[in-house]
Amino acid sequence: MHLRRPAEFKQVFTKGKAYRQPAFTIIVQDNGLDVPRLGLAVSRRTAARAVVRNRIKRIVRESFRGLQRPLAGLDVVVVARPLSAKLPPRELRVSLDALWRQIGESCGTS
Repeated sequence: MHLRRPAEFKQVFTKGKAYRQPAFTIIVQDNGLDVPRLGLAVSRRTAARAVVRNRIKRIVRESFRGLQRPLAGLDVVVVARPLSAKLPPRELRVSLDALWRQIGESCGTS
């Protein structure tokens, strides 16, 4: 499932807990459901070219897909920072994996 409405994003941004790395910020909040929901924020300021923004989103979705069970019951918004447009895909995955571990440890899952 995905976060789609601006109100859903706003709620996560205002009430969620943020985890930061140089390439990404991930904000999480309980959603009261049995499934996790993902929202992506990759602005033109982060990457001017659509090809680059889409590549970042693809990598984030792929990384998130493998974590459906440990993140159940959470709304997750991944905000790409400008550095994410400059890093190769392997380093983006490493950065995301570190953030997912950090979230798992603080939420008591893994």
